[in-house]
Amino acid sequence: MSVGERGNFRQNSLLTRLEEVRTPPMTAEKEKEKEKEKDDDDDDDDDDVFLDKAPAAVGPYSQGIKANNFIYVSGSLGLIPETGVLISDSVEDQTELALKNIGEILKAGGVSYSAAVKTTIMLADLGDFQKVNAIYAKYFPDPAPARSTFQAAGLPLNAKIEIDCIAVC
Repeated sequence: MSVGERGNFRQNSLLTRLEEVRTPPMTAEKEKEKEKEKDDDDDDDDDDVFLDKAPAAVGPYSQGIKANNFIYVSGSLGLIPETGVLISDSVEDQTELALKNIGEILKAGGVSYSAAVKTTIMLADLGDFQKVNAIYAKYFPDPAPARSTFQAAGLPLNAKIEIDCIAVC
């Protein structure tokens, strides 16, 4: 061991000893409290948010995931939850139902539309932008979440719109 390494070793040993002196030994009661806190923290790990009131995912993904005080809602289509079929060929109908489906997933995660901080809208035709805005505005209170809107070359099941959402919980 070189002189420099010995100095670092000695300094680290002293810091460890100081920490031991400053930290009183844990009582059994304190250990139980610490363990309970750890168990409570485990509840914050990634949790699948699933319910029957929204359509099942159309691929190998979750309807939503709760992680690190956020709920990430997967892209939602205007699917009828009971059948998994698009409500109609109308962008207005699909938008309305996609937003209702998002609301159900947010509710299952313990929050509402007002907790949304970011949404992304994918449209089959960007010409539907104003129609979608009129419906979207009814669901998200001011201040509305940050949002991106794109025209997609194709959406699952030939949908006219897909919306995803991130909310704070």
